[in-house]
Amino acid sequence: MPRRSETSESTQLGLFEQGRPHVELSPTSRDRRRVATLWDAQTADQLSVAERVAKSLDVQQQPYRMEKPPYDFDAAFRSLAVHAPQMLLVLSSPLFTPHRSRIAELAIQCRLPTMFTFKAYVEAGGLISYGVDTLPM
Repeated sequence: MPRRSETSESTQLGLFEQGRPHVELSPTSRDRRRVATLWDAQTADQLSVAERVAKSLDVQQQPYRMEKPPYDFDAAFRSLAVHAPQMLLVLSSPLFTPHRSRIAELAIQCRLPTMFTFKAYVEAGGLISYGVDTLPM
């Protein structure tokens, strides 16, 4: 059985590989290979994995740290829009989960393809998830 860090790294690699076609939509502009990453203190370990994977795929990662709960997701998406990433990776913080519908709604408003670790985000309106299905466990 893989260790937790191996499973996490495998999941993050899968997220970036699944999203790679979105990152490469603009092959003539290397600065368009940008992925914003929404994270908080509880997902710092996931962020370090995402950074390593992004580097291995020659993708510029733009981490956006959420601080001081309750988080202001509206402000976060306004800030993200200024930097014009091609997609957003939302790491799996338990403080994000109750707001998954709002996160999905904001991503749609910003026309920002968004990837999540859990299916519940997609069920709430998010674009894609890539991770373990916890229901059968």
